[in-house]
Amino acid sequence: MSHEVDVDPSLHGVRVGPEASIKPGDQISLTLRLPNDTVPAAIALAVVRLTKGLVNGLAIKRLAQLSRKWLT
Repeated sequence: MSHEVDVDPSLHGVRVGPEASIKPGDQISLTLRLPNDTVPAAIALAVVRLTKGLVNGLAIKRLAQLSRKWLT
């Protein structure tokens, strides 16, 4: 399943906008792409830690090495 959502990424977590239909405890994978980027950031495993109002907070558990550079 693919969704376009607003995100605010960091090396340890991602804040995801309300368009994502997720709940605490869900485990998901993400591919983040910025405009004009040729290689997206691949997050192999993230766990939903909180949902509060219009914000969902994800803890990154597994991240491809190349994606670490993208997020820093």
